Amino acid sequence: MHRSVIAPQSISKGLYTRLLLRSAIFGIDKDLELVNLATEDKIISKSGAWYKYNDANVAQGLSNCAEWLSNNPEIKAKIKQEILANRGLE
Repeated sequence: MHRSVIAPQSISKGLYTRLLLRSAIFGIDKDLELVNLATEDKIISKSGAWYKYNDANVAQGLSNCAEWLSNNPEIKAKIKQEILANRGLE
């Protein structure tokens, strides 16, 4: 079984606690995890609270970036493929 992990060092303690509670109650948010993985792989970059994709600011804050991804299915699919390729899972 694959468990998804949120990197606590990348977000505030309060937000991390809220995310853990939310995931325990509602399940794992796939878009949030996709943002975390894309950030780890440097597909999406983070500068302060801003998330950038292709050098353009796309959202301020983790949950807003996840929402941006869910509203842009073509970009979401492309990012998902890049993550899989980077991890040798394609």
